[in-house]
Amino acid sequence: MYIIKASGKRVRFNPAKIRKTCRRAGADRDLTDRIVREITEHVYEGMGTGEILKLILRSLKQRDPVAAVRYNLKKSFLDLGPTGFIFEEFILRLLTAYGYQAWLPPLLPGVCVKHEVDIIARSPLRENNLLIFPEYGRGKTFMVECKYHNRLGLRTGLKDALYVWARFLDLHDAWRRKKGQKLDRPWLISNTKFSDSAIQYAQCKKMRLLGWQYPKEGGLESLIEEKKLYPLTILKSLDKETKDKLFARKIIFCSDLLSINKEILMKKAKIGEQKTTSLINEAKLIIG
Repeated sequence: MYIIKASGKRVRFNPAKIRKTCRRAGADRDLTDRIVREITEHVYEGMGTGEILKLILRSLKQRDPVAAVRYNLKKSFLDLGPTGFIFEEFILRLLTAYGYQAWLPPLLPGVCVKHEVDIIARSPLRENNLLIFPEYGRGKTFMVECKYHNRLGLRTGLKDALYVWARFLDLHDAWRRKKGQKLDRPWLISNTKFSDSAIQYAQCKKMRLLGWQYPKEGGLESLIEEKKLYPLTILKSLDKETKDKLFARKIIFCSDLLSINKEILMKKAKIGEQKTTSLINEAKLIIG
């Protein structure tokens, strides 16, 4: 049986994917088995993945509301926008949580032009069993480019990989001429999946990619769940006005709500007590 993805692509229906994501969201084995059976019974030829998602979320909300929220992690990234600024800040702090030194650099000189690089990240010098891509070694410096999409069905493609590689070459050539900073590798990070051609090109050039379900073991969603770095937009009680206020003060993660004194948070973000309490309580449930 074939279903239709948001991109319009036909793919074979695979119940194992539902099982994997339900378990990753925190649903127990019995609930997961039940949901897989229910969804499998209701799926029909040509059904959209959006409809399937709604069925899964409905079942989870009825039996495990916390797991339902975590299951919707991918959509929470679409709500970070409309621009990619908050996503860049999110990635900077995620890298820091995994032991990287990460910072927002000034304009960097290339041979041809100056470049506005999203993030510079340096991998830890010491042994770190949570190091992202350990095969690249410790103490390496990366030019990190963040590609943010705010619509379902979009992929980060070959054009994006080519763009990042071209910028890296100009910066690398500048370093060789003793004009700029040493950068060991480029790194493209996205909140969506990568196209096959982008992956093929990156592998050929030994360029790092990090995105949704890529690499297969250790994709963006796995790194988030490993350290419970859930974005605020995963919270059901978060409205747009409150989101904007919190983001403006670089309060981005659910854990940020728990690390700040409630009264200070209310004053800093100019949020009422009832809304603040609701957000904090929901964040506690999500993080566990």
